[in-house]
Amino acid sequence: MIFLQLLFLLRRLLFSLSSILISFSRSLIRIPSVSMIRENSIFTFLSAFALLYLILFPVTGALFAVPLDPDQKVYQPGELFQENFLKIDFPEKALVRTESRKRWRAVPLKDRAWLVIWRKLDRTGEEQTGIQALEAVFPNHSPEKIKLENAEILQWTKEDNSGGNPLQILFYLIRKGDEAYTIYIAFYKERADLKEWFGNPSRYLKTK
Repeated sequence: MIFLQLLFLLRRLLFSLSSILISFSRSLIRIPSVSMIRENSIFTFLSAFALLYLILFPVTGALFAVPLDPDQKVYQPGELFQENFLKIDFPEKALVRTESRKRWRAVPLKDRAWLVIWRKLDRTGEEQTGIQALEAVFPNHSPEKIKLENAEILQWTKEDNSGGNPLQILFYLIRKGDEAYTIYIAFYKERADLKEWFGNPSRYLKTK
């Protein structure tokens, strides 16, 4: 954190100094007594200075493009979140926030076409309590039961509406051995590409 703050201050300092030096060099050029050697030296120095600024500016700019929060990470397309048997990837660049040691939230950096929240269940009775809560959220919706990679997957689906926008809701409860995770996904119903991406249960399991 301190290193990034120093880079930011250095970038501002370089910008200020470059303006001062350019003005100073112009004033020297107007003085007839200044030799050609000194003029060339000044422009050589300014060229090196400008090159340093151009290198540091995009680097520091990229570093500060995302909030400097240690609980947040930008995932590139194809980059995987992995824990135990679970894996999650995203259809586009996404910002993932660790909300606790066993709860995460992901949103796309552009627009807000989807949301993913996943959680690890590790307390005795927590899984059954979660199923009872899901039955209340998805009344009259029996989960689809899927067997994959020695894992049992329960999948609930539901359509909803938010601010006049039709939403598709998916909820997974995935169990394998003594471990279990829940995954909540919401996205715009009109986005068939997102339904194809998030609606594939095998996407969430590591393969051997």
